[in-house]
Amino acid sequence: MTDVAGSLHSALVASHGGSNDVVVDSVGAENGTSDNTLSLLTMMTIGVAVIAFLVGGIGIMNVMLVSVAERIQEVGLRKAIGASNRQILDQFITEAYVLSGIGAVLGIALALATIGFLHLFTSLRPVIVWQAFLITPIVAVATGVIFGTFPAAKAARRDPIDALRQR
Repeated sequence: MTDVAGSLHSALVASHGGSNDVVVDSVGAENGTSDNTLSLLTMMTIGVAVIAFLVGGIGIMNVMLVSVAERIQEVGLRKAIGASNRQILDQFITEAYVLSGIGAVLGIALALATIGFLHLFTSLRPVIVWQAFLITPIVAVATGVIFGTFPAAKAARRDPIDALRQR
């Protein structure tokens, strides 16, 4: 495209009697700037998404730590009557799975509602990428399970006697 623009510019200068009073722009010349802007916006979006997942994961970990602390006597009682560390771990990991799964579903619903409001009240027409709606819940649940593993392991390792003594 650059070669064609150069040839066209030379032909126009020649037809104007050698006077360089014409400018020939090509779409490709502007494309570099928009590509850089798009790359920057993509990197910023990825950065915000990573921060959101870290904040969400830390939030799930905090909720799970509070849940473990409030239910420490339940854990002690279950272990005293024969529950294994694996069963206690599975209980709290399942809770983290459900908690993050509900958060993922609510997040997708909020995203769809926002897209609907944008359609109704503005001239913006967001593009819905269906792959994002498939990947997002998987990543959200994986984040919840990963960040919920620490509190679950903490609960599973508790000594039943110490857990029953706590109030």
